[in-house]
Amino acid sequence: NRITAIVRHGFQAELAKQLGASSVLRLPAGMSKRDRYQAVAEEVDGVRLSGRAGNQALVGGFGLTYECTGNRRGLTSALKWTQSRGTVVAVGTTGIARIDTTPIWFDELEVLGANGRQVETLDGRQVHSYDLVLEWMRDGRLDLPAVRARRFSLSDYRRAFDALLSRSSGPIVKAAFDPHGS
Repeated sequence: NRITAIVRHGFQAELAKQLGASSVLRLPAGMSKRDRYQAVAEEVDGVRLSGRAGNQALVGGFGLTYECTGNRRGLTSALKWTQSRGTVVAVGTTGIARIDTTPIWFDELEVLGANGRQVETLDGRQVHSYDLVLEWMRDGRLDLPAVRARRFSLSDYRRAFDALLSRSSGPIVKAAFDPHGS
């Protein structure tokens, strides 16, 4: 299957390619909505349409979209960038947010929530998703060094959140907290 990763930062584009993305669209902060929609339209051989008040629409789109940002803009974009009768999987935890739900009914989208853990069926056996991930880690099937994580002490939580939000101290994907760190 063709996998397109949509990223904001250069290091995320490199990581997506390293982990097997077929194509990467870099849509940095500050890029206009029109240009973001145009880039997606070109990626999916679709057509971007302009509406009132700067609203944008897409004819065509991805058949299956995973939304992993956990923010309202990301979820709205995922809904609008998915083709009619396609599926959006909301992986990021958006919470209560104001989003444009028009594509759900207009394009008859299937929207699924992913909670991150469940019992999977793999090779005829039932296995909890956490156990499966631990198994894959043990067997070397996951490229964990590629996922740029940084460790912070609990007392340094503000610096950790700043690093995640601004990427000011270099590429970081996840922050881990060491309860014993000083």
